[in-house]
Amino acid sequence: MAVAVANNEDLATMMQESVLKDLPEMAHKDPVPGTAAPEAMVEVEIGSSHSRATPRQVATLCNKAYGYRRLSESEARSRLAMGDDEGANRVLHLAFRNGKLLGCCSSTLQPPWTPRSCGHWGLLSVHPEAQGTGVASALVAAAERRLLEAGCRSIQIEYEFTAGDPDSERLLEWYEGKCGFKSGSPPPTRGSEFRCCRKKLTEKSVYQHSSRSRGLSLSEVSLTDASSARNTEEDEDDELERRAVKMCRVS
Repeated sequence: MAVAVANNEDLATMMQESVLKDLPEMAHKDPVPGTAAPEAMVEVEIGSSHSRATPRQVATLCNKAYGYRRLSESEARSRLAMGDDEGANRVLHLAFRNGKLLGCCSSTLQPPWTPRSCGHWGLLSVHPEAQGTGVASALVAAAERRLLEAGCRSIQIEYEFTAGDPDSERLLEWYEGKCGFKSGSPPPTRGSEFRCCRKKLTEKSVYQHSSRSRGLSLSEVSLTDASSARNTEEDEDDELERRAVKMCRVS
């Protein structure tokens, strides 16, 4: 079934590069005695007019992530104010580590361009220095959890795919692989297309970010062969997330 996409400000900039830019590679591997501990836990909360992050900080973060002026301070203030209403349709999730704002992501229970009970998340923005460290995963997990608990039965996202482009291939692998979204057609073998993807939303399908991005302490991390394999998989997830975040353009 074709999906009509509303011609509004939130879809004017598609998922194309915001989270995949200037991000450092993950330096740490398996946490073992004598090595650096994993990143501190990512805290995600719903923004409001009384949030610890100011509208200016949110706008600055988004603009740094996108590489251009994506959000004004006034727009950020309006986005945050939506969280003042417990029954809000759209809210802005904020991610903090050690009290510092590092990312944001919107979630909408019922956008005007999706079928009934089909939620949406977008505006995925992560500070360049924090990309690839689990911030985006924590935001997506929080956004999908909110949609699930509000009764949404599915989620829709959109992004632009360019055949032969390594970043687009990674983006497809993360969204249509790790995140579980599916499009109605295979990716093109040439040219570019705007891909509209959905997934059914259940306890099993809701996105889960890795244990590393939840900031486990050394005492909580097993050093068995099974744990090593799991950490290797998480390294791969970190890289997929890093590249996907650089290309996110939908809010």
